[in-house]
Amino acid sequence: MSLELDDFLVACERATAYRARRSGAGYLTRCPAHEDRRPSLSVSEGDRANVVAYCFAGCTFAEILVALQLEPSELRDDETHSRLPRLRLPTRPPEPLPSQDDLTRWQLELLTSHAMERLEELRGWNLDAMVGCELGLDGDRVVFPILDEHLDLVNVLRYQPNPARRWGVKMRALRGRPRELFPPPEFIPDDDTLVLVEGEPDAVTGIALGLRAVGVPGVGTWKPEWTRRLRGRGVALLFDADEDGRRFTARVAPELEGAVRSLSVLDLAELEPGAKDLTEAVLARRARGEK
Repeated sequence: MSLELDDFLVACERATAYRARRSGAGYLTRCPAHEDRRPSLSVSEGDRANVVAYCFAGCTFAEILVALQLEPSELRDDETHSRLPRLRLPTRPPEPLPSQDDLTRWQLELLTSHAMERLEELRGWNLDAMVGCELGLDGDRVVFPILDEHLDLVNVLRYQPNPARRWGVKMRALRGRPRELFPPPEFIPDDDTLVLVEGEPDAVTGIALGLRAVGVPGVGTWKPEWTRRLRGRGVALLFDADEDGRRFTARVAPELEGAVRSLSVLDLAELEPGAKDLTEAVLARRARGEK
């Protein structure tokens, strides 16, 4: 596998928080150019191009490159002397972090707008959860401040909660900045059981339910340092009720066994049959008048 294909797959994982899996002679991953719950992007190494990518949902290669912030360039092939399309990762530095004044302004914008009512309708969030997570509003996107284990700001995510208004990726991170557990488990008392869910939005949903929820940034990614940060804690896994979520549970559970104080696995399909994630389960119960 060439370096260019490696770079492309790394960029996809960074944009979608999903690790590509083998499929035939290539790989299958989530497309960064649209809201992709099920992997629909086929990636392989071509005969006359370093990367061949095909989105089954219809996204063009140009749209995928824009979503990945990759730049196409033309390099001469020494053997064939033909012009072959190649890719290179941008050499631009990480995007700057916003100031505390920016974060405060976005938080006030959320508190003083009608967006909070809409977010409760769309996501099941409540005021205490949104304020406790220090969410903000920048335009039509919800701002998630991402802190590391030292509680220093390391990234800012911008999330579009309304499927009708999404184009491209639903969650945008700052270029070159890390994703972390959200909110930091260090915020939560040691005696409380942490409930790990998929994604930052479901973490807010869980907190609104009264759970000590912590969002893992996307299925397919688990850092060894996160196991260290959870050492000695009580942990429950509540990942999405789909093939990817179950595969992720099977991967993370062995990582945590022996490190955490207690470990349990919750099956969302048993808690709310038909729901794919925690938010769908909450909204389904609300529609029936249940809590």
